[in-house]
Amino acid sequence: MRQTAAIVFQGAYALMRHGANREGIKAALTEMAATRPGMIVRLHRGGAMVRTNGEEDESAVEEGDHYASDPLLQQAATTGEETLHRGNETSRFLFLIRVQQECVACHVRATVGEIGGVVDITYPRAVWGSTVETILHIMGVCAVFFVLGMYVKHRKTLTRHRQPHRIF
Repeated sequence: MRQTAAIVFQGAYALMRHGANREGIKAALTEMAATRPGMIVRLHRGGAMVRTNGEEDESAVEEGDHYASDPLLQQAATTGEETLHRGNETSRFLFLIRVQQECVACHVRATVGEIGGVVDITYPRAVWGSTVETILHIMGVCAVFFVLGMYVKHRKTLTRHRQPHRIF
């Protein structure tokens, strides 16, 4: 999940470098999410990015409300740690984006190291669950073959020890 989130951010960041606006980035995130049915990909700006664009920015106020109303997003922003939440129907991964030196060229009020944003990916449980189930099935089959191989080896060893020794 971490790798997927990092790739999502790098895609969005490449668009930012080429001058894409928020609508262009949102459209790209929607396209990324379409690669897996039921997946949702969002990019939330952190305080550093909101300050850069000014508090009078309508979307900044909207995002501040979103952080306040989302406990997982709030937890990630407060602790500074990525978060994985597994629900009954979905798994949600929050990946923190730290402000790098390159970011402050455009986001002049941001400070290197602070949280610049959060990549928020929600996976449908069926996709996540089927991957884990597949891995567990493969491990189970390998375990059965291992036990079977040990049994056959043990039987051969017993058979060899029971044969009378011949003197030539």
